[in-house]
Amino acid sequence: MESLATYYKPQFNIDITLLEPGAIATNFVPSAISHIQNTGGFLDDEYKPILQAYLDTFAKRNSVPQTAESVADVMMELVNMEAKPLRLRISESADKFTAFKTSDDPTGLKGIQNTRSLQLGL
Repeated sequence: MESLATYYKPQFNIDITLLEPGAIATNFVPSAISHIQNTGGFLDDEYKPILQAYLDTFAKRNSVPQTAESVADVMMELVNMEAKPLRLRISESADKFTAFKTSDDPTGLKGIQNTRSLQLGL
């Protein structure tokens, strides 16, 4: 997406934004867990500790997931923004999860401009 954002805006006037919502309350996880339980549970193999650690951490980090409606509201706000960011994190958990990789450039716009300058001379 970052590569597309580098070229699409100056060449085609198309904005690219990575919407990073974090956990969203849907029926997916409860349905998946129910299916696993109804089919015998997790296999007791070398992957079980990894899976259990992931599920435990996920549950702690995402104890209050966003609603799908709140994500849709942010998407509509994004559509109406004059200047669109490359990245838009819309939850505290998403912000914390991605902060380590984007702390110097949280919106991603510095990196895109640097790449445009280097690759396109813009």
